[in-house]
Amino acid sequence: MGHSILEAVYFILRDKVPYRDLGPNHFDEINKAHTVRYHIRRFESLGLRIQVQELSALA
Repeated sequence: MGHSILEAVYFILRDKVPYRDLGPNHFDEINKAHTVRYHIRRFESLGLRIQVQELSALA
């Protein structure tokens, strides 16, 4: 966590921009597509095929 704070401070000072809170789900949303692809490939490596649907599409 300390490294993340130092990294944020570095970019704020370097770019001379105000701090902007990205929210609690920021990293989950960034990595969402990667995580889905990773797990699909893992299932395929086990000889399984899956079909992914958003939960909102199922409701």
